[in-house]
Amino acid sequence: MPARVKVVDINRAAREFYGASSKEDLMGDLSKIFDEQAYEIFREEIAALRITTRLQAEFQTRTLHGEERTVSMIVSLVGAPSTDWSRVIVSFFDITDRKRLEEEFVQSQKLESLGRMAGGIAHDFNNLLTVINGYCELLLPTLDELDPLREGLTQIKRAGARGAELTQQLLAFGRKQISQPNPCSLNASIVEIQRC
Repeated sequence: MPARVKVVDINRAAREFYGASSKEDLMGDLSKIFDEQAYEIFREEIAALRITTRLQAEFQTRTLHGEERTVSMIVSLVGAPSTDWSRVIVSFFDITDRKRLEEEFVQSQKLESLGRMAGGIAHDFNNLLTVINGYCELLLPTLDELDPLREGLTQIKRAGARGAELTQQLLAFGRKQISQPNPCSLNASIVEIQRC
């Protein structure tokens, strides 16, 4: 590999990508357009040209204005025998937006999986609450007003009702339904918490 790597020509698209006013802004030393990590990738690609005549790599680079972009770089020999790799063509393709869309797609897939999982858990939990709430409904009318078990059973019923509301929210999240907020009394909520 040559001791020094210099840019000897650059096209209009590259000037626009890097935000250069003229090609002279990017000519000469590669440090103008490559940071240390990108330069190492470039060196590895150039060195690999001993084996093949065309290589491709992806890495982060910065424009002259400091904007970080993701590029796909293709390095190929300039119509010379494979033993002569003193001149190469380096082509850049800005893939920043594509990479961002890919990441957003992966995130949306994760959220969709999370929604399905939350929906499944909420459904199972709702089945358990139905049993708890059902027995409360059956037992409460059988107890006298002064029965010491009545207060505890009432608390279980209230907790079951709150749990059912929560599972409905989880099921709505799992189905991607738009939640409909309802007004609530803060005083009643505080009194409810104090009883627990």
